[in-house]
Amino acid sequence: MPTMTQIKSALWDWIETAVVGTDAAGRTIFDSQGKPRPERPYADISIDSIASIGPDERRPIDDDGDRRITGTRIARVMVQTYGTDALQLAETIRSSLMLKAVLSALRIAGLVFLATENVQDITALLDTDYEERAAVEVRFAFVSDQTENVGWIETVEGEYSYEKPDGTVVLEDDFSVDIEDAP
Repeated sequence: MPTMTQIKSALWDWIETAVVGTDAAGRTIFDSQGKPRPERPYADISIDSIASIGPDERRPIDDDGDRRITGTRIARVMVQTYGTDALQLAETIRSSLMLKAVLSALRIAGLVFLATENVQDITALLDTDYEERAAVEVRFAFVSDQTENVGWIETVEGEYSYEKPDGTVVLEDDFSVDIEDAP
């Protein structure tokens, strides 16, 4: 399972690969960092949601008492571009997802490209001038893989007693069963 840091790194690499040769190269940021925006044009990335697809699979316990729990996750990623030709920049980023080298790099990082929405023109008034903006939503799948140590019960020990209806003990004994020997 890729960590959030690995996912963000793979997304950043994807965008930077897509914008090579444009004025936006080297100006990819993650949204909501509370820092000044770079000079336009630039792109920002946000991971808007991560959803589980179906229930996670609980694998059998191994000889060390470990159990793996795996499940599929879908990450919804929003890429926004700002500045002159923002719409073209967003389309360049979106269409880069058809390149084998890009898809391969994402797969190596643990992300599988699923789908993309249309590029949207979201140009907005900023102070007294319009700022060209565009956005595109992309969905990626990845695997969540966790391990927990639940241990093994090797031996069950206890004591039992049989009683008459009046509560008098008829038989008492201890028992010990090795789980490997159990039927």
